[in-house]
Amino acid sequence: MAKRVPSSSTGCAVPPLNSGVRRTTTASAVVVDEEEMNLKRAVTWCIALGVVSVFSLGVSHFALTDIYHGEGDLSLEWNILRGCFAVILTFQIYALVTLRRVARQLTT
Repeated sequence: MAKRVPSSSTGCAVPPLNSGVRRTTTASAVVVDEEEMNLKRAVTWCIALGVVSVFSLGVSHFALTDIYHGEGDLSLEWNILRGCFAVILTFQIYALVTLRRVARQLTT
């Protein structure tokens, strides 16, 4: 009698290691999966804040250009600079915290 061949694309019944299928049986593994998801979410937020901070750099350049040219009322430009500073500072702090979390995850 001939052997039955599994119908998967790799030719084996077990999924490949990089298929994203993870089978856990302990509660600690579930906690690790939740920590990984939180870390991925933090990295995604960090990338989004990075994009917003690059945009705020361009906006702050335009505000500084108006201040240099000595427009009439400069209160709007100074408020824009304060807001851009807050966005860039938030990104830098969040990026450092996220990098620290990634470094801890890699060392454990």
